[in-house]
Amino acid sequence: GTTVLTVSSSDWAPELLEVELSAGMEPLDITLKLGKIVRIRVVDLQGKPIEGARISIAKWRGYDTLNDSGNGQKTNADGLFEVPNAPADEIRYTVWKKGYFSTTDDAEPSFAPREEPHEISLLPEAVISGRVVDKPALFETGGRIFRIRCTPSKVRMIERKRTTLERGVAEKRV
Repeated sequence: GTTVLTVSSSDWAPELLEVELSAGMEPLDITLKLGKIVRIRVVDLQGKPIEGARISIAKWRGYDTLNDSGNGQKTNADGLFEVPNAPADEIRYTVWKKGYFSTTDDAEPSFAPREEPHEISLLPEAVISGRVVDKPALFETGGRIFRIRCTPSKVRMIERKRTTLERGVAEKRV
């Protein structure tokens, strides 16, 4: 059957091959190329650098075979992060930091090497709150009324799963 083979080295760009495995197949010759540098700068909405944002590789060429290559590395005080020995083509990244929305599957940025840094703006987390006004017993007992599920593009309140109230108020940081 077909398998995905990723070869990587700390001194060279990785290479990915889709290989049809078969009994008695010839050995594979794989040539690694010199790597390039991908520079990423993470900022807030005002353009200020975000120190300590984590950046990890999400997908490369449609596969997550590089996901253990420097995953979760942090940006420096200038919001900068470098991926040394990157391949020449684009890699998708996930970026996150407590207090901000992280990038999601449908909004993961893809970057290829270039001289100037790529810039990612993270949105600050939001606070969503609700107050129970028609169920006094819930107010007194700290009952559970709803769950809030959030993604950067939408917020949904779902009745089946519940969030605990404190003094009749539910609050969720997203």
